Amino acid sequence: MAEHRGNIRCCFVVCFVFFLSFRLSYGVLYSSADQMVLLENDTISSVIHNSPSAWVVEFYSSFCGHCHAFAPTWKKLAKMAKDWKQLIHVAAIDCAEERNLATCVHYQIEGYPSVKFFNASAPSSNLGKTFTGERTLLGIIHEMVKVAELQKTLGLIRTDLDFVPIGKEFVSSFVEGKTSYDELALIFEVPTSYIGREVMLDMMKCPGLGVRRVLSRNKFLVEKYAIKKFPSLIVVHRRGTFKELSHDEKTHASYKKSLEDLCLGVKPSVELPEITEAMTLYKRLHGKAEKRKQEAGSSSEVYMQDLESGLSFMLNVEVATKPIIQGDEYLALRNFIGMLAKCFPGRPSLGQMLNNLHAKLPLTRTNIFRSEYLYNVQRSQANVKLDGGPNAHPLPKKVKWVACSGSKPEYRGYPCSLWTLFHTLTVNCGSSHQLTGLDVLSRIREFIRYFFSCEECRKHFTAMSSNLSNEVHSHNEAILWLWRGHNKVNDRLAGDQSEDPKHPKIQFPSKDLCEECRVPGSDDHNVQWNEAVVLEFLKNHYGVDNIRIKKPPARSAPELEDTDIVSKHSKRHSVSHLSIIGLSSIDASMCLILYSAIAFAVIALYIYFIRRRRRIVRLHVHTP
Repeated sequence: MAEHRGNIRCCFVVCFVFFLSFRLSYGVLYSSADQMVLLENDTISSVIHNSPSAWVVEFYSSFCGHCHAFAPTWKKLAKMAKDWKQLIHVAAIDCAEERNLATCVHYQIEGYPSVKFFNASAPSSNLGKTFTGERTLLGIIHEMVKVAELQKTLGLIRTDLDFVPIGKEFVSSFVEGKTSYDELALIFEVPTSYIGREVMLDMMKCPGLGVRRVLSRNKFLVEKYAIKKFPSLIVVHRRGTFKELSHDEKTHASYKKSLEDLCLGVKPSVELPEITEAMTLYKRLHGKAEKRKQEAGSSSEVYMQDLESGLSFMLNVEVATKPIIQGDEYLALRNFIGMLAKCFPGRPSLGQMLNNLHAKLPLTRTNIFRSEYLYNVQRSQANVKLDGGPNAHPLPKKVKWVACSGSKPEYRGYPCSLWTLFHTLTVNCGSSHQLTGLDVLSRIREFIRYFFSCEECRKHFTAMSSNLSNEVHSHNEAILWLWRGHNKVNDRLAGDQSEDPKHPKIQFPSKDLCEECRVPGSDDHNVQWNEAVVLEFLKNHYGVDNIRIKKPPARSAPELEDTDIVSKHSKRHSVSHLSIIGLSSIDASMCLILYSAIAFAVIALYIYFIRRRRRIVRLHVHTP
């Protein structure tokens, strides 16, 4: 048996060297912007062996199609576990690099991608434990939780984190001030659930917030906090009062967001010198290839800043161009905002603001005037600030673009953010099962019909979507329908004067973003798609875990008052909003006084000339 395994390994090495000689240049799968450590043969041993934390490492090959398909999962996993580094790190190494061949043979890698776990303080002789479970995001995340828990159990890592479920005594100690926590979060769950341990790992960065598990069989605490469903999230305050934060959405991501809002101070993370050296070497070796990849794909990233800026411009400017919103327009607006409230993957404060606004558009009405609508938008935000304190900002005060930033202010901007929003809604409404795929696209179509200021764009989109009921029967079909439609629009506008010369219209996704999405041999002018792979790519790309939260770089576009590039060929917006154009309430008051004075002067001049004219007429009549 050992001889047979040796022959397999020898054959693998020979084949591997053969492929190295003829492989295509696929470029790097990961970059230093991803939340993982990128290893080389020179750094892998010093990083993962005798380490103060556990490691999970992907051994991949950049010429392997399965590795390309798996890369979005690994990126998402690294992002989900970015706050777990005290207990476990995520890393990757490219075995297709000739310099790493001996390393991958040493670790007995016989197929790609391979995932291995290493305990903390593992000696250099330890080759890791191969993960044989399901190579899905949840499958690997759950295994990471088990490995993190094992480090604590075996005493390999010193940490205050305690995965053991608590009883009523612990809660009493907290209320009596016998713990160091400012607030205590309790996650009620069934014994087989992982969500409690996942959130505990997430919140290690918040020293003032305690997070503990309570099992469903703990009848005393379940009854004390009136728990009806599992999992549930309760926050207990020092005085013993408590509040439920879970509500309808009972997911790892929603619990993490809710608790991050309570986190008053984040414990600074200290990077190990071995990791810093590894990343420095990786950038030196692959900097040029990484830069080419970033230039090709950076404008396709999904940023929350773009989504929120698009919403701000939409609600404060685009919708408000109508003096009165009535009939079908009113219903379209109500339905679209209702969909945003259900499916938009934003911060809790923004979700609350959208719910507030939706409640101010009841079905019992059929119209609303612009002034009342804008007042409702402001009140919906003000109510959130009142409940959430000074740090609650549902919508950005200034419109700023990141990936949607054009080479000039007149390019990209709002239309780009609108497409990004629509793709995000088709994916996230499907994952939350709030609406059918047909519902989502129908609401998007009706919103475009009545509230998109570009007349030609509006006509094209409504014509393209006129047969939705016969073309879309599921969420997956809705996701693909919008993707096909977007590519049709890109094809039509390629070379148009509205096109940003620095960001030409292409068939999405590009080869750099998803090589496997295209059928081998198809060219850029007549792309043949592997739609099953495209569907998975779109779900990953526009899914909630792939939305980047980081602040826009300093070089991003300045505040834009109207970035709809095609609207310059139609009627300009006659109405803007104070928060968009940067006026304070004092500025607005001064403008009002000035306009009133001008109006008074015009009226006075009018009366003066009318009276003067009449006097001249009378003199003319009475003159002999």
